[in-house]
Amino acid sequence: MTKSPMLETLVSCIRNSKDWKSAVGSQLKGVGKPWVDEIKKLRPFDPRHREDPAFHLLALLNDANNVNKHQLLPGTILQPVKADYKIDGLEEGLQLQFEVSNDPVVVDGSWFFRFTTDRSRQLNVTIDPAPRFRLKFAGITSHDWRNWDLIDWVGQAIDIFEPAFT
Repeated sequence: MTKSPMLETLVSCIRNSKDWKSAVGSQLKGVGKPWVDEIKKLRPFDPRHREDPAFHLLALLNDANNVNKHQLLPGTILQPVKADYKIDGLEEGLQLQFEVSNDPVVVDGSWFFRFTTDRSRQLNVTIDPAPRFRLKFAGITSHDWRNWDLIDWVGQAIDIFEPAFT
């Protein structure tokens, strides 16, 4: 009978293969080989991960966790990802320009995007009440990662191990 990971099983983020054997012996004692193999596939040193192990999503999650243990994570809105809008009052020949702010820090009263025209006109712009913004946490990594990628990766990992806990 193959033992499943237990609720008490904790595995630290092993970033390189040379530390894996020690972790298996101490942290995964009693966990069956099929589950250990699944856990190993999620490691930054897994050969299917072709980037620098520091940019693997488990490594980023570990970095965020370590920062969070010692301080609050400062969230910064970098830019709007999507904001649907409708413009009424446009007329033929009117030149409309769309500009996105390059300011990476959100402050009260700042603008994220704006419309300008080549001549004065009264336009009615309706912005979707639920625009999407991209957040990035300072102090974790300079790697360009997306919050959703990390959330999706964690969800996939949970799906892999859910049978072990049912």
